[in-house]
Parts: sequence; structure tokens; C-alpha cells
Amino acid sequence: MSGSCRVRELELVGAGPKGAAESSRWVAEALRLATFPAEDLPGRLMIRRLDLAFPSERASAAHGSRVASRALGDAWSSALWFAVPGAASANAVLAPRAVDVWIEVARRLCGASALDLSAWFWPLLLGERLALGDRRGVLATCIETLLAPESGSAALPRLAAVIAALADDGTPAPLLEVLGPQHAPGLLRELAGALGGEPFAGAPPRAATDASEGPDDRSGRAERADLERLETRWRRLLKAFVPSWGAADGRSTWLCFTALWAPHPSRAALPGIEQSARRLARAVMASARAEHSSRAPSSGASSAREPARPAATHPPSPPSSSGEASPPLVTRGPSAGASGAAGSARQATTLATRQETARVGARDPNDAARAKAPAPNDAAGAGLGASGDAAREAAASDEGGLFASFGAFRPSDFAGLLFILPILARLGLAGFLTRYPALAEWDFVHRVLARFADALEVPDADPMRRVLGPLAADVSPELEGVELPEAWWRQLGQAESLELRRLGAALGRATGRDAADLVLVAWERAVMLWLATFTELGLRELVRRPGQVALTRTHVDVLFDLNQADVRVRAPALDLNPGFVSHLGRVVTFHYGDRRRS
Repeated sequence: MSGSCRVRELELVGAGPKGAAESSRWVAEALRLATFPAEDLPGRLMIRRLDLAFPSERASAAHGSRVASRALGDAWSSALWFAVPGAASANAVLAPRAVDVWIEVARRLCGASALDLSAWFWPLLLGERLALGDRRGVLATCIETLLAPESGSAALPRLAAVIAALADDGTPAPLLEVLGPQHAPGLLRELAGALGGEPFAGAPPRAATDASEGPDDRSGRAERADLERLETRWRRLLKAFVPSWGAADGRSTWLCFTALWAPHPSRAALPGIEQSARRLARAVMASARAEHSSRAPSSGASSAREPARPAATHPPSPPSSSGEASPPLVTRGPSAGASGAAGSARQATTLATRQETARVGARDPNDAARAKAPAPNDAAGAGLGASGDAAREAAASDEGGLFASFGAFRPSDFAGLLFILPILARLGLAGFLTRYPALAEWDFVHRVLARFADALEVPDADPMRRVLGPLAADVSPELEGVELPEAWWRQLGQAESLELRRLGAALGRATGRDAADLVLVAWERAVMLWLATFTELGLRELVRRPGQVALTRTHVDVLFDLNQADVRVRAPALDLNPGFVSHLGRVVTFHYGDRRRS
């Protein structure tokens, strides 16, 4: 089986001292051979107590695995989602990936929502240090956990994703207030990972003059233009924190990058995005100085160091910067210990965590404009899609509140749409957007995929539409003299040289906004040519295939039935996990599983 199974406490009833060690090994073997429900899916199934009753000490391991499989299936079907009120008393709880758990925790803490961490499963999810933590302590643990290097993880800026989620709610200030200078190296390391480069130096080139220089030259005008293009909520957030940190601080560079990246994830692929973030930090400093100068006679000189933070960015109860303790979050009740099981042949185990099993999804994040437009089927699919009857009932009654960050695994008839991503990569998309960065600012990858979805008449209610999200109403960028990627000639030139020459000639003649629209048509045609050259699939055959899709703020998971694996997809490796797709701002993962067990 994939994933891992951990047992925190094992209680053997009816086993003598001599048989205890053998029985422990026997139980471990039964669990190892057991069939876990939805074992190929991401997340965790946590079981408080799992009773395994065997007829005799000499029962075979195969029989034990069947007993364990039935018990695990029963626990799965009765499990509750970790965020619903009844989860504390449930015997089994489902939770998503760690980063999505932290997003939910941070959203509720920063929004001054009640969050009781005394339930039995919270130490398993977030660590024992939270047992008696306060608001500030839990948020500090959130930062440390998400900034810690994770072996084998994709280059997803996890803490930036949390801030983007909080910005959608208007409540990122409490988490940002916990950031200290000691976090700057980790923030820059996260930023570098998102860009696939080396860690940044701590200070921008002009850091030494930031405190006194007022940029009024052409460079200064460009910096101010960068700031003015941001959404109001991000401008307010930057003005609340960057002046107090200073433009030379790594926290400022990271927060400015987050403000640029969250509304348009494809910007992470642009060359020089780190310089843009530093330039934006300087623009915020200049704006703060200008605002202070305009109100200096009435407000005094002390306001220059830290401008008044707008009320819109603060929840009612952020941690105090003066050292006053935040209200405690947890009142730990008496431990509900496991009762002994009767009978000499009865053995009991407590299964602490089962990783990579829970079905999770999410609402469309990041852009305020997108957040205002409700996604289809939000109310019906706000909870856990197919993980358990009790979880589904809790999700259906939640009305989207506790499940605002986590959608469902939802059935899709066009689950193969993201198989196009590897084709775009092989056709040289990354280098093309580097050469024409205005297209990346235009959310080019979203628009290419949306063209395919429109051509195939993917309905608005299909979850793949939520992956793409509503496109911003930006006008097409001005382009001129666009050239075809070199990869097109290498891969398609021999078979399709005439059509490529026609496309290249048309693009070379096009100017202005017409060129951007023609680029979309050219890439659409290039994907069709690639499929005809290297596969036996047409576009409809590739994309129109049943599956289930889960969307979170950080991940897209696509689940296919193992019995429907297609050699025409597998042979050209179109179903290899793309990992972190910077143009989408998410990690994309494909799964194959037995739908009958899922």
C-alpha cells in the first residue's frame, strides 16, 4: 500500500507475557496487509480506537488482514471532517494535507473564530507543542512548520499561500505580526523555491539609501506604477507592514512577492520577479514617506516610522505587540482513555494516523474578483465528497462555513484536461513566456486551457472549470513580431513544416492585441499537432474521460479509476505528476485507484 500507517498505542487483551511480542508482530502484519479505503488519495484518516477481534492466536495473517480491512472500512464510513463541531467526540476523523490544515487553522484564528485544540486529533495533526498554546503561539508554530524544508516537496510557497487565503478573508495581519527578523532567511528560501532558483541575498541593491531617498526619476515612477497596479487590499497590507520592517528586510521582499504572485500565479515564471518584489518594497517606502510628509504638521514626526494600519486588514483581536498574552485557546479536558476489551482472544489497537487517504478539495482562491463570483455547486459540494456517510452529512449541513477552504472530490466528465499541461511544457511554454512576459501577466496558461474547455463544451458545473477559475477581464497585451518556439520546429517541423510556416508568418505580421489572440490560436493548434504526431489520441479522446477532481488553495488532485488506465496516455507519460505548476499556482497530482474502495 502507499502512504504510511502509524500506531501510537497498542493494547493486547488476553495475551500472556510470552505471546505479547509475537502478537504485536502479528497485528503489525495484519495492518500492513490490510486494504485501506482510498489509500491512493492525499490526506489523513485518524482513528481513535480500532478494535480487532480474532478467533484464536493462531489465526493466519491473511485472516487478520481481512479483519483489519473491515474495521478500517467501518471507521472510514463513519469518519467526520476534522473541522466540524462533532469531530472531537468522533472515533475517526478525516483531514487534508498539512498545508491545507494550517490554512484552515490560520483562517479561523486570524478571523477571531473559536478554535478548540483540545480534541484528541489536534496533536496528531499539528504537533504536541500546541497542547496548551495561545493564539500567538499557534500562529508561530504555523510559520515554523510551513517554512521548514520538506523532503521531496514541490516548490510551492506554502506560507505565501496561507497569506493569500487570509487576504481573501481580509484577516492576514495577526499572522504577519508574528513574523520576526529570524524568519527572513526561511521566507527568502521559500521564495527562491517557488522560482526554482538560488536563495536571495538579504538586501536589495538600493537598500542603503532606502531610509532617505525619495525616488522621483524614471525608476521611481516605475516603482510607483507597480504599487498602483495592485489591488487595494494588497496595497493596504504592504503599507501596514513594509515601512515598519524596512525595504531591506527579507520579510518585505517576501510579502511584496506574495502580493504580486497571489492574484496572478503565472508571475512566478517571469524573469526578474524578485527584482520586481524589491522594487515594489521601495515604492511602498516612498509612498509611506510621501503620506507622512503631507500630514506632518498635524500628526507629528513619529508617524513616519509606522503609518496607521487600515482597519480593514485587522480582525477584532490580533496579538498584542506589547507582549500582552493572547487569550488561551485550549482548555484540556480529562483524557478519554480506551476501555479494556473482554475475551481472551480479543486484541485492540489505536491507530494514530493514516496518511494519504482523505479526499479533499477547495474553493477557488487568491483573487478577490474570483472570490466574489460563487463557484457552481458550492453549497452541494462544500464538504467531503466520497469519504464517508457521516462526513458527507456534516458537509451538506455546513453551508460552506467551516468548509470554505476545502471542497469535495467531485465527478468530472473532462478529468483529462490537465493532461495538456505536459504537452505545453514539452512545446517550450516556459521559455516562450520568459521571452514574452506580457503573456504571463495575462494568465496565458489559464486562457489556453479555457480555449480547449470551450471547444469541448465543458459545462460550467464541471469541477475542471473551477480549476481554471473565471478569467480576469484584462485586455489583451500589446505584442509585435512574435516568433514560434524553437521546440515546435524540433518536435513538429518535419511532419508539419508547412502549417508551422503559415503560423509563423501570421504571427510575424500580427501586431498589437491581435497578436496576443493569434498566439492563443497558435498554441491551441500546436497541441493538436503534437497529439497527432506522438499519440493516437484526438483532443476529445484525451480530455473527455471520467474522473474525480479535488481543488484546494494549494493542490489539484485528479483521481481516475485504475480499470480505466489508458496506455495511449501512459505511453507518452502524459499522466506523470506535473508537481508545482507555477502558472496555476498549485501542485497538480494524478492518482489511480479502485473506485469501489474509494
